[in-house]
Amino acid sequence: MVRPTSYSPPQKTHGAFPLITRLLSAILVTGLFAAASAQEGGKANALYFHPVITALTASLPGVPLVLPVTIEHELPDAKSFTLQPALMTGTVEPSDVEVFGFSLTAAYRTYLNGVESKGVYFAPAGQYQFLSLKDGKLSGSVSLVSGLVYFGARGKWDEDITLYADAGLGYGVGFGKAEDIDFTVGGVAFDVNLGIGVPF
Repeated sequence: MVRPTSYSPPQKTHGAFPLITRLLSAILVTGLFAAASAQEGGKANALYFHPVITALTASLPGVPLVLPVTIEHELPDAKSFTLQPALMTGTVEPSDVEVFGFSLTAAYRTYLNGVESKGVYFAPAGQYQFLSLKDGKLSGSVSLVSGLVYFGARGKWDEDITLYADAGLGYGVGFGKAEDIDFTVGGVAFDVNLGIGVPF
């Protein structure tokens, strides 16, 4: 799940929204078509869990719980397509704001060894994120769309376990509403992942 940095004050950034939306759509379509045409037999999928971020957010008071999973589908020529859905729920303290949200991140990985889906990779990605906020008196919501580039590495051991770690940097824009006030925000977005998975 992308963690945006401090966003700039409300501003008109509507022109960036369609561009990042098209990026996310293009990555999804490319990945789905590539997955459909991938060779059968020698390619594997993997399901990753993220125990570090889940345990960390579960143990820290005043921080919403984050529950992401990642699915990777390997493609020919050292490529892969990943989807990461995530849920976020809890209360932010000391402001006592109730938060509920979800996100979906799609990425297209290119492994630099050019042979198989392990080792160092880079991946353009797009993410959609929705957050609902409520503090007892006021309520609101915001939709965020971000485009990022990830750099990371993946390892495999005996075909029984796989692990990856990466970091992404990009830009996000958001459109929200609090009571009767519409607002627009934009700023740098970043993300860090550590996934432990099982090939299938």
